[in-house]
Amino acid sequence: MPSTPKPSVKKPALIKLGGKDSGIREGKGFSLNELKEVGLDLNSATRLGIPVDKRRKSSWHYNVEVLRQFLNRLKYTK
Repeated sequence: MPSTPKPSVKKPALIKLGGKDSGIREGKGFSLNELKEVGLDLNSATRLGIPVDKRRKSSWHYNVEVLRQFLNRLKYTK
């Protein structure tokens, strides 16, 4: 089984740095919107070992792409 994917999230913009974009870091889990875009629900994701962060509301295209590649390697069909 391939290693579980790691989500990426934006770092908060720090006021002391002028509010500029400070980059991307590894997140705690994928958002529910990102899971929905690839056709997974919460139960399926936890069964596959995919980390989920229920508090996140954002959906990033690079996280969706990571999930799609992971599911293709598993040959997962719903």
